[in-house]
Amino acid sequence: MVTNTEHSSLSNDTTVAAPKMDRDAKPDVVDDLIDFDGPDDPYKPLNWPMQKKVIVTVLYSFCTMGTTWASTMSVLPQHNVRYLSLTWPTE
Repeated sequence: MVTNTEHSSLSNDTTVAAPKMDRDAKPDVVDDLIDFDGPDDPYKPLNWPMQKKVIVTVLYSFCTMGTTWASTMSVLPQHNVRYLSLTWPTE
């Protein structure tokens, strides 16, 4: 159990000020960072025309939906085959 005298000796009353950061300061440049060629780069998705953004979004959505459906297609037949009790003909 910690008594009041022990607690007061354990507490630290010194205040540490946070370093001041300049709002407009640029981050350090990383040599290995691959980035777009400026704000007007046509390969940057933010600069694509709205039609291209919509087409890409729809295509990715269909790919995601198709993958989900493809992974669950075998669930229904497996469930039904168990109750059909099918037997293979033997010669």
